[in-house]
Amino acid sequence: MRLDLDSFYREFLPVGASVESIPLKPLGFAVKPLKVHSSPRRATARAVAALAAAAAASSCKLQAGEKVPRRLAQPAGVVENGAASDLLRAGLATPSRVGPLECFELTREGVEAIRKTIPQDAQATYFGKGECA
Repeated sequence: MRLDLDSFYREFLPVGASVESIPLKPLGFAVKPLKVHSSPRRATARAVAALAAAAAASSCKLQAGEKVPRRLAQPAGVVENGAASDLLRAGLATPSRVGPLECFELTREGVEAIRKTIPQDAQATYFGKGECA
């Protein structure tokens, strides 16, 4: 299953980008409640790709205000604690909930960062005209 998460995540990285660790973890990973990082953070390709992967995995619309579950539906996984904290602090999303599920509520800046950062083929495959395929 881990290989599937890795491969899926890498579809959202810009061409030539590399990361030291994949921010999507298998279910069972020790998840802490969503918390905004206390230090300033910028929108890195790693964080943007994690948010885009979470949105695509849960068939979310790519629009401001959309609630993206932290737990990925398919492939099954979760956005790790550090990446979740970083993307919130960078302003890509705000913490939210839908019932018991932790979510990232996409901001306009988050949507723009996804459209600017992830490869065009991933955008076409997963988001088309604003919605996941």
